[in-house]
Amino acid sequence: MITFPFDFHAGFNHCFNCAETTNFAMERWIEYGKHSNQCTCNDNVVKIPMNAFVKRFQPERYQDWLAGTDYGQHSAFLPNAVAPSPLALSLEVLDNRSNENAYLCFIHLDLLLIVGRCASFTL
Repeated sequence: MITFPFDFHAGFNHCFNCAETTNFAMERWIEYGKHSNQCTCNDNVVKIPMNAFVKRFQPERYQDWLAGTDYGQHSAFLPNAVAPSPLALSLEVLDNRSNENAYLCFIHLDLLLIVGRCASFTL
């Protein structure tokens, strides 16, 4: 599960190890998504492409986004914004589901730490 402050998460379990969830966020979180990097430590990760969100909520900037020239401003990314300093070191997360298939995932901590079994984003 990936969550952010001020967003909403709803879900329920269908039993038999099948669950359904939905994340709701405000439009200002689109800029966080545009600045985030997806975890590449495993082939089986959750990917949330921003194309659909930019096309629907920022249609005037969609072509620039596809061309790689649109990175809008968000208050957290402004040079004079007050924010906690990033941690200097990376966090090592060990997924030890079994001794045979354990692997190491490095998650870099910048603005926020969002961890979800190597299906995380680095902001």
